[in-house]
Amino acid sequence: MAQDETKERAKATVLRRDEVERDMKEILGRLNAPGGAGTQQPLVDEEGYPRADVDVIAARNDRHKLARLKSDYDALTDRIQAMLFELHASEKAGKEKEEPIRTMQRKSEADSTPPQPTSGPFAVVEEVQADSPAAEAGLQAGDRILEFGDVRKGMGGDESSRLAAAVQAAENQTLRILLLRTGQVQVTHVVPKKWAGPGTLGCRLKPL
Repeated sequence: MAQDETKERAKATVLRRDEVERDMKEILGRLNAPGGAGTQQPLVDEEGYPRADVDVIAARNDRHKLARLKSDYDALTDRIQAMLFELHASEKAGKEKEEPIRTMQRKSEADSTPPQPTSGPFAVVEEVQADSPAAEAGLQAGDRILEFGDVRKGMGGDESSRLAAAVQAAENQTLRILLLRTGQVQVTHVVPKKWAGPGTLGCRLKPL
């Protein structure tokens, strides 16, 4: 995984920078020790001759190494910061990618769980004609209709008349059907529309 590889590279770079820092401290300890040449003090006396109180060649070598190590330290720090930024961006992108998946999973779970009916069946499917909108919706003879669009039992009046009006008003639109089949509540959707047969559903319902 690219993110894991970046983490390993970042860890290795941090270890390398720690080594560089230890080397820098060691050199600074020599240069700044009592009687040392220091990091900024001149290595020649007032007359321009090499100082006799310090090892000028060793001091020059240490200062040169210190400058190189300081440059390496800064470069490694920049590299670590870049990798940390990369990791942060990768984790953020991963979370943003996972969120729609979790949303889709929650939606799928909700869609796969039929809602509980608020009333009993008001009609039963007696016949479904082949190639009809009802057949396309998966309706079968014997299905007991709990809800058909907004029509359900107990609303007062004649459910059959309300159902006919709802189907007529929803031509070429999707209607949800909540039905009872072999003791299980199921959901399907039908689109009332003109087809080769009579009506816009192609099924016969018997009121209960």
